[in-house]
This record gives sequence, structure tokens and C-alpha cells, in this order.
Amino acid sequence: GGDLAGQILGRFVDQIKAESISAYELNELNRMLSARGDSLASIADKTRAKIGSIADREFSRLAEQRTADLDDPVRITATIRLLSNVSGDRFSKRRDALLNWIDSKQPPEVQRAAIMTIDERTETQSVQVLLRRLNELSPTIRTAILDQLLQRDRHCVTLLAAIDQNAIDSRLISPSHRQILLLHNNANIKSDATRLFRAMQSEDKAKLIESYRSVDLDPDFELGRQVFAKRCATCHQVDQTGHPVGPDLASLTNRSSDALLVAILDPNRAVEDKYRSFQVLTKDGRTKTGIISGETSNSMTLVAADGKQTVVLRRDIERVVDSG
Repeated sequence: GGDLAGQILGRFVDQIKAESISAYELNELNRMLSARGDSLASIADKTRAKIGSIADREFSRLAEQRTADLDDPVRITATIRLLSNVSGDRFSKRRDALLNWIDSKQPPEVQRAAIMTIDERTETQSVQVLLRRLNELSPTIRTAILDQLLQRDRHCVTLLAAIDQNAIDSRLISPSHRQILLLHNNANIKSDATRLFRAMQSEDKAKLIESYRSVDLDPDFELGRQVFAKRCATCHQVDQTGHPVGPDLASLTNRSSDALLVAILDPNRAVEDKYRSFQVLTKDGRTKTGIISGETSNSMTLVAADGKQTVVLRRDIERVVDSG
């Protein structure tokens, strides 16, 4: 049954002309094979060569449209996924083009397809380039990258090495992804993660927190309300005071006093990726700042500190930068 189906699909691809099949159709065939633990590229060397020819043709077409608006993310995604099954030499020739699709100007589904392809090729060089771009990518895409890469030990090692060499800022790694590394089954990865993420804690902040741990004061709700309005209401809202940009503080009913102390005095220690602030530079020279609250194929939505929402079209984006 299964083996026969694989042979039939393989012969079909071997017999067709490269110019008569699209990237999407070829990927659908590959998806059918993947369901049975196989792939087109594993059926025969000549199949891999044919996939390479189709990939060359499709990438050439995309290159011709690179300066125009690309309104067909399905086709682009299918073309990118072809690179999972081409030869090493062919992949090397397309590596830079593939990495260029991981850009905030591109639809999220296109960026995810490129991330999956890079992960499957398990190339350290491509992963290193990808990691260096983390601060230019949205929280959604950054999460997709780390979710994918941290499934492989070799990529975990590459990530930690980049942090150790200051090639990337360790604060770009979300608390949940840090936990994956800190609790890793590989003892070396776990040890390196513990050393590197411990270094994130500012010595001055640690001393400040320790000094307040010894203070024993009765709660003063009215004074707390005044401090909140002055220091916190820009990004948080409680009882209709402030702006609901950051996390909902009213939901923090199960935190210990010590945890709340750390969160108040060192709020950036465990800030979630989705609450980090970004600067979006547009092609007309403007800079828009805020939390990225939503993304579609054609746009991203920013929420400023005052709660005002701004929609930026991807075709207008020059660059996106994580500003902390």
C-alpha cells in the first residue's frame, strides 16, 4: 500500500516536465509523502534534480517581482518549501534569497515557511544569520523561530554561543524559551544557559531588591494608588485608571510578595515578548513606536503607550527594530 503509493508518486514526478508543474502542486505531492514518513527527494536522485530545476524556475520568477507588490503568499510559501528537498549546492545558492524572506515586510506565513526550511536543512550558518536578526522581527515571528530551533540540540548550542559572544541580546529570549534551555536534558546546554541567563540580572538591581526584602511595612493602598497613577498608568490600567497596553495587573492575585517586589523593581527581567516595544521605520521616513498587538499578511498593528492604535502596511515598512 504505502510503498506502492510512494513509487507511483515518484515515477509521476520523474516523468513530468519541470516546466509543467508548479511549486504548489509539487509541495502537495510532498505533503502526501510526508504523511507516510517519506519525501519526494528520498525517492530518487533524479527526482531531487527535477525539484531543483523547478525551484530555480520559481525563484527566478520571484526575483523578477521582488520590487513589485507580491500578493500571492501561497505561491511564495510553496516555492520556499521546495528548498527543503534540493541538493546542498542548490540550497547554498539560494540561501541568501531564502533568508531575505524572513523580514517584517513579508507576510507571517511566508516568514514561517522560510524558518521551517532553514530548520530542516540544519545549517549552522543560516541559523546564525537568522538569530542575528531577532531584534528586527516581530514577537510572533521571533517566537516561531525559537519554537522551531530549540527543538534541536545543535541549534540550542548555536543560540547560546551567539549570546555568549554578544552577537544577540539575551533579553530577546522570552521567559518561556529561557526555561526550555534552563531545564534542558542536555547537561552542557543547561549549564551554559544557567551561566548566561544569570548574567542578565543587573548587580545594582539585585542589591536594590535585596535591600527592600528586609523592609517590613503595612500596605498603604492610597499611596499605592498614587504611585501607580504616576509611574505605571502609562502602560497599565487598574480600576479605569491608565491605559491597557501592558499586562493586566488585576489578574496577578496569586503572586507572592517577593515575586511582586521583583516585578516592580526589575520589570524587564521577565517581560513577555508580546509586551516589548518596537520601532517601525517606514519608507517615507517616519518612525512609529509601540507594542505589536496584531499581524496580518498585509499589515501590523502597533499600540502606543497612550493606547492609540496604528496600522502599518507591510509594503510601507523599511525596517522594524526591538526597542525593549
